[in-house]
Amino acid sequence: DLMELLSRLKTLAKDTDDEDDEDDEETVPLGYNEDDEDDEDDEDGEPTPDADDYHNKAVTYARKSRYSKAVGVCMEGLEKFPRSVDLLADIIAYSKDAGDMERAGEYYHILRNQFPFRRWSWRAFTFSLKYLLAEDPEANEEECRLLIENYRKYLPYEEMADIAESE
Repeated sequence: DLMELLSRLKTLAKDTDDEDDEDDEETVPLGYNEDDEDDEDDEDGEPTPDADDYHNKAVTYARKSRYSKAVGVCMEGLEKFPRSVDLLADIIAYSKDAGDMERAGEYYHILRNQFPFRRWSWRAFTFSLKYLLAEDPEANEEECRLLIENYRKYLPYEEMADIAESE
């Protein structure tokens, strides 16, 4: 079951540098967007975060090369939004960047086996291809070609499909 796997994998993603976390809660609270006056609020009057809020917070960590922390944020978001293709793709990318190819592979297989290509975003295609190429380009050649074919089929105007194919 996806939720059980996510729970198990979240414990593996615990950041080893938790003592520095106070410094990293810098920017804006998760879910805050001053332009979204009509967003639903929770019972405390705080905006309710969506999957994009988790993605954006993870990007903040990844830009500082805090990939384990970025993975943790994405996994937290995935618990609330288990059908988020972008959060799955982010976990693949940040796990790969952290050197955790095993976790990247596990999440690639979740994405690949539980979501049809028509639901994939540019992130899902691009980050999956980068993972497959980093893991073993020769062994994954056929899978990469299949992803590129579907990338072009479902996102025909996305230039990243051409870039991915050239890689």
